[in-house]
Amino acid sequence: MNAAHLHLISNHAPLFGLIAGLLLLAWGMLRNSHEIRIVSYVLFILSALAAGLAYLSGDAAESLVENMAGISEAAIERHQDIATVALALIGLTAVVSIVAMFAERGGAAFRRGLLISLFVVGAISVGVVSYTASLGGQIHHTEITTPK
Repeated sequence: MNAAHLHLISNHAPLFGLIAGLLLLAWGMLRNSHEIRIVSYVLFILSALAAGLAYLSGDAAESLVENMAGISEAAIERHQDIATVALALIGLTAVVSIVAMFAERGGAAFRRGLLISLFVVGAISVGVVSYTASLGGQIHHTEITTPK
């Protein structure tokens, strides 16, 4: 396994983890289920860890593909730039999840505001991570950039 393979494996986990975490958070809020909300927090935290791995493996993956035929340096740069934003947002989602985990013991009014904030930050993270993944796919998957 090389760095490009590690990058490709690890970059799917943050997106799917965020989506699952967001769905579970919504379900936990609707059902008022402490246990379901805790699972969503853990998914957000694990997604952030996977995002960190994907981010850290990106430079090594770039060095393996940048000289291949058909690879655009501009596409790599766009992907890297938005990946930095995505990492910051998913990190923020994880931090808010940790705070929410501790807030599970606190008052309902504070927890409700925190859960709404987490849902909004999580939804924004899903959007930015999805865009990052799309840009990453455009680096080497020409079938998604070719007009129909």
